[in-house]
Amino acid sequence: AKAASEAASSSLERAHSEERLRQTILEQAEKHANGVRDKAAARSAHLGSARTKLEGARGQLGTARQGTSDAELETQRETDERALSDAAEAYAKEKAALAAGDPDSARALLDNAEHTSTRLRDDHHQLGLELAGIRRELDVRGLEGLADQLAAARSELARIERTTTLTERRAAAAELLHSCLSTHRDAARRSYVAPFKEQIDAFARIVFGATVSIDVDHETLEIVSRTLDGVTVPYDSLSSGAREQLCVLARLACAALVSPASGTEEDGGVPVIFDDALGYSDSGRLERLGAAFSLAGKQSQVIVLTCVPERYSNIGSATVIQFEENVDDPAAVRGPSSQA
Repeated sequence: AKAASEAASSSLERAHSEERLRQTILEQAEKHANGVRDKAAARSAHLGSARTKLEGARGQLGTARQGTSDAELETQRETDERALSDAAEAYAKEKAALAAGDPDSARALLDNAEHTSTRLRDDHHQLGLELAGIRRELDVRGLEGLADQLAAARSELARIERTTTLTERRAAAAELLHSCLSTHRDAARRSYVAPFKEQIDAFARIVFGATVSIDVDHETLEIVSRTLDGVTVPYDSLSSGAREQLCVLARLACAALVSPASGTEEDGGVPVIFDDALGYSDSGRLERLGAAFSLAGKQSQVIVLTCVPERYSNIGSATVIQFEENVDDPAAVRGPSSQA
């Protein structure tokens, strides 16, 4: 009986614990249910308000439809969209016309005109001050004997105004002339830079490959960089051999452009002379340079002086002239030379 009593007590304790746990869960559930009921009431009130607004909106929609039908609104919308498209197209045309009208030049002219107007206003103000001073002096001294001085002052004022007007016109003309000359100068530079670059690229493709492109400065005609296989390297960062090869190709391009050959033996183009060049080039580059010299020799006369004729052995169209050493004549040329 004692064991049964202890077991019953243990069961009772567990039952009390379970009761407390269930009571806690029940309280939480009631709190949650109260919160849900509050939210439901709030949502019900919000739903009633929304329904009221919906009914009001429907009433307004019905009233609006009595004045304007949906078809008319759709037609108006399509009309507005077409008007918007036309306005956007007109805006694009006006923007392009503005860009083509050189707004930078117009802005520069406007700034100059504003500065000129400000200076003239300042001059006018200064002249007004001087005139007020003269009038005060006239009031003090009287008008007797000052008429001639007034006439002279007016004549001087008119002369200054004429001089100012002429000076401003000359300044405007000089500015316009400078702008026109600068524009035509830049156009002229572009006109002869393009053939020069094309000619250098043509020779460079023989030497460096089909992917090469040479960048030339439009102002100085100097070689700026070389692009090969998509990699651009500034001229100063190239190897000594590459810089030397580009210099040779640039001279060949100049010779071809200054006086291109007409196709006859009598008119072979402007001569270009090289004295022992290509000392930094390897054998592979020398072979390709030989082809470039052969091509240049068809457009102009190319003369190469060298003590190492092996460098130019790849020039297929070369005419070689050997000069033997003459110990009796100190002025004689020492060493062989080649003429392409």
